[in-house]
Amino acid sequence: MRDRINFACHEHANAHILRDMTNAKFIRDKIFELTQAEFAGIAGCSQTRISRIEDPEIDLVFNETEMRNIRNAALDRGIAWDDAWFFDENPTVPPAPDKAGATA
Repeated sequence: MRDRINFACHEHANAHILRDMTNAKFIRDKIFELTQAEFAGIAGCSQTRISRIEDPEIDLVFNETEMRNIRNAALDRGIAWDDAWFFDENPTVPPAPDKAGATA
């Protein structure tokens, strides 16, 4: 069911509009570590749209298709994904895997 996003938090979406915008930057910067242009390619939209979604002064959020594209790209890249990052007030980066025994 990779192409279906769990919208358990959907009923709270309107209450999280401003937080979703800051979440967009969190997902791009902390999870994917990409530029707006690179992230736009993943989401399937323009760099301008990513910029507007990240702007807390503009009432704009990812649509369902963009969220699905972002989620699928994370899974394709082996990134541990959490749909709550689209909605949570204070998203956090998952802990890095233990690198014990790794060589420098």
